[in-house]
Amino acid sequence: MKLHYLREFVSKLPKKARILDAGCGSGTISKFIKRTRKDIEIYGVDIRNVKSPEFMRFHKGSVENMGMFHNSYFDAILCFHVIEHLDKPDVAIKEFSRVLKPKGRLLIEAPHWISAVTPIGYNFYADKTHKKPFSKKSLWFLLEKKFHIKKISFDAPVYFFLNKKEKSAFRSLLNKIGIYRTVVWAEAIKKNS
Repeated sequence: MKLHYLREFVSKLPKKARILDAGCGSGTISKFIKRTRKDIEIYGVDIRNVKSPEFMRFHKGSVENMGMFHNSYFDAILCFHVIEHLDKPDVAIKEFSRVLKPKGRLLIEAPHWISAVTPIGYNFYADKTHKKPFSKKSLWFLLEKKFHIKKISFDAPVYFFLNKKEKSAFRSLLNKIGIYRTVVWAEAIKKNS
């Protein structure tokens, strides 16, 4: 996902919005968000104890069981490269719906199935914790019960655009010709229950 989609998503959120970075890791996405919108309150959840940024309210736990958060608590959820690690990603999607406010927004990115067969660059199965890659159709199917899908697309990973150190002319060329477009992402709005 290109950074302008992430910026646009964040710019549409209300003032002092609460965002959950689901599977936050060290907070790479949250740091970008905080630089973009200083008024946003950011929470993070991850299964590992991680060194999160000072501004983040971090909780150790699973995206499949977020009992630490009340119903209808967040304005938005960001979930980048998490659902492919889950045996039952539909459980996480139900939890996302539960903790989102009515009309709450979800921005989600996961490896596309093409990453399992890409001869150069990133390979899905190089990470032994990966369970299942996604297609636009399978991500749509996963989300459609709880969310209205606003946009769904196939692109390079958002981390490709955030991590300047890894950006090389070779990777940029792969992206331009489509070989590095190895993720599927969606923007969705919570359905009324």
